[in-house]
Amino acid sequence: SEVRVVPVFLGQGGHVRSDLPRLVEVIAARHPGVSIRVGAPMGEHDAVLDCIAALCVAEIAA
Repeated sequence: SEVRVVPVFLGQGGHVRSDLPRLVEVIAARHPGVSIRVGAPMGEHDAVLDCIAALCVAEIAA
């Protein structure tokens, strides 16, 4: 089995760098047969950045 973790954060802040790895380590120890993969924070994906930029432009224009 595999679990994919998609951090819903804008970037590599303290939660992504410190808290999340600790939580993943605890979960992995409890479930040794499960592979846990952590992806990049959502805010680092171009599509999300484009959406945020579009929302900002729309808000300014309103």
